[in-house]
Amino acid sequence: KTDPKTGKVVARPLKRDQLYFIAEFAAACNTVWKEERDDTPMNRRSLFNMLLIGEGGTGKTAIVQEIVLPATDFIFPMQEPTSKPSLIVCAKWSQAENISTKTNKAVSCHRAGLIGVQSYRNAHMHPRGKKRALTRAWDEKRVLVIEEVGTVAPPLYNMLLYRSWHGRADKYDVPEPEYDKLSGAFGRVPIKVHLGDFLQLKPTASNLSLVSNVRAMEAAGLLKEVPAEYQQAMRLFCQIPICFELTATNRFKDNKLRDLIAFMRKPSKTLPPEISRHWESIQMRPSDPRLTEERFQTGHMIAIYWATVSRWMGMRARRDAKALDVPLFLLQAADSASPAMPRDLTAKLLNRPNPKDTGFMHGALYVHVGMHFRLLVALDIDKGLVKDAEGEIVHVVINPADQALVDAAMAAGKPFIYPKHVPLGIWARMKKFDQASFGDALNDPDDGLPTSLKESLVFIEPHTSSSFKYRGQG
Repeated sequence: KTDPKTGKVVARPLKRDQLYFIAEFAAACNTVWKEERDDTPMNRRSLFNMLLIGEGGTGKTAIVQEIVLPATDFIFPMQEPTSKPSLIVCAKWSQAENISTKTNKAVSCHRAGLIGVQSYRNAHMHPRGKKRALTRAWDEKRVLVIEEVGTVAPPLYNMLLYRSWHGRADKYDVPEPEYDKLSGAFGRVPIKVHLGDFLQLKPTASNLSLVSNVRAMEAAGLLKEVPAEYQQAMRLFCQIPICFELTATNRFKDNKLRDLIAFMRKPSKTLPPEISRHWESIQMRPSDPRLTEERFQTGHMIAIYWATVSRWMGMRARRDAKALDVPLFLLQAADSASPAMPRDLTAKLLNRPNPKDTGFMHGALYVHVGMHFRLLVALDIDKGLVKDAEGEIVHVVINPADQALVDAAMAAGKPFIYPKHVPLGIWARMKKFDQASFGDALNDPDDGLPTSLKESLVFIEPHTSSSFKYRGQG
């Protein structure tokens, strides 16, 4: 790698376990290239299905970004400069952002399958008018990379299998009965690389994993609820013949911390004394001077469950608004139900911490200028305003009916404001977005606004959530 500061080439030796994978990938590329050169019949071409697992820091992503993708681009050049011989898919957009490079962009599973959130039964996934689009998306692919495969649930995996088959079946001579077999998986894309760590996150909103024990589920009578195509997707994944595990991690330089993480991954029945001592030594006390450092005051707070996240959002918003000396608004959702819900049940609904249970609607949401956020739903996929896209609030447009309330609160020195009406909207500056349609209209050089800000502005309006039932009531 070339050091961007010094311009010198710095060697980055491969670990032995990384080398094994690279050697196998190189051999696969050689075979695929030769069979294309020799025009080998499609149904006789070699297929390589690989699994690359390992804990965080072992180099899975780095190998793909720095070796697999550049090598694929070099070995299988495309006629169209915007086309790529590889396709990287992820369960979530945030994962796609993590593995994407300047020249190779990852997409979500839904984007790769050109399909929305719906039923993933085969009978409901016929492409109809999207057949040509699927062909364009999948036709020339030689390498398929599935990032964080442990978070891809069997229904989503089956969707990728089935939709990619529709895009490649004709050209690559794949009969439909083989779409979920090793001989025809993903429409016979020659090289498939699955990346992941099954000891980390599980599939979102699903108790079913690609490595769930099918026999144990069947013995317990749980398999009856799992559609046949999902079961076959699980069996197919577990038949992957070429598997590698990276074990040498570079993420933790501190040996004590490395041992602690290793114990958390594979705990023994008793806690080793040295692990216990290290755990106690790194605990934060109320008097710890590190709490006053800027890196802690402005650091990230990490949680998994919305019951924790929602509480931290309010706590953090109060603290940050005070530090920034800006008003803090508590915005409450307006709800209508049919039949009408009792008052006590309505109150519980609006206090539900997980917005996924309420049509992606926050019952109450703290907002202030300077607040950073992620989108819960996609606003415009084509322009990158996707789920988990990051932004910063730059202005809250209050309903005119609340202006007197806001003015009175500010005059009284009470920056915590609880509007009685839903705001007209929120202006936000979105990261990695520069396609504001009104950017040219904001061309006053004297307004003091940088061009980069104008191009990244998005106005987020209130919207009606999709209908949902709460405790049996609509």
